[in-house]
Amino acid sequence: MIHPQRLADFDKHRRIIGQFIDEIMNLLLKRHVASLARPHISSQPRCAGAKGNAFNQWGFEFPEGAHLLNLAGLYLQARGRYTDAKSLYERALAIREKTLDPQHPDVAQTLHNLASLYRVQGQYDTAEPLF
Repeated sequence: MIHPQRLADFDKHRRIIGQFIDEIMNLLLKRHVASLARPHISSQPRCAGAKGNAFNQWGFEFPEGAHLLNLAGLYLQARGRYTDAKSLYERALAIREKTLDPQHPDVAQTLHNLASLYRVQGQYDTAEPLF
């Protein structure tokens, strides 16, 4: 049996982490929206690769960045924000596949999370190959 104080501590930490992720996601969203309002200097069209563009721009192309995206995806999925969660899982998967071995457990974790998201949405045919 888990001690009641440990449960209370766990719940407190879970709330703090949730608030932290909310703040990060809001900050990233604000910065991304602000970047769309600025004149575009790149030779690419503005909308090209808009998903996850802010993460590329701020240097999230490393395993720890993918971990953050994966955690944020879990957080959003738990709150029913499936479209946002899917986008983050896909971005995390792309980074992990690029920076880690395809057989790495972190790649499998992100595939599992993406499959779970599809399963929750009733997209069983899409989810099955990812498990």
